[in-house]
Amino acid sequence: MHALFERTMSLDAPTAASLAAAMRDVALADGTHPAEEQLIAAFEADVVTPGVAPLASLDAVTDLAVQEVFLQSLVLVALADGHISDEERQVIGRYATSFGLSDLEVARCVSDVGGAMLAQLAGVKLFREDAVAVGHAMGLDAFTIRKALEA
Repeated sequence: MHALFERTMSLDAPTAASLAAAMRDVALADGTHPAEEQLIAAFEADVVTPGVAPLASLDAVTDLAVQEVFLQSLVLVALADGHISDEERQVIGRYATSFGLSDLEVARCVSDVGGAMLAQLAGVKLFREDAVAVGHAMGLDAFTIRKALEA
């Protein structure tokens, strides 16, 4: 498993609820995909009170490490269906801007998360072209794809 997915972080209840709401914002930007819904539901099962819709309030999200995980989670939701739509990119951009993060930092985050996802296919030989195509569909550059698929 890629180190990005092995990382754990404790979030307080308001931050976790805000993240759940933000994840929904990203998923709804272009119409929810079943893979996005499944990812969000799994997260919400641990952090949201059943029957209570979480609200995105970024007031408590001031720690840089928490902001990074927050943004990575939004990118993960957007990539759950294999690509980031323009609408999802805009929503992610709004959250990043509220954290004071630059477009370059968002691009790095997309590359990191997409690369970590693609790395699950590392060592694939028989369907390598398909794995490369998945990387391109996620918007990854050739270097990131090559690095992710190295065995």
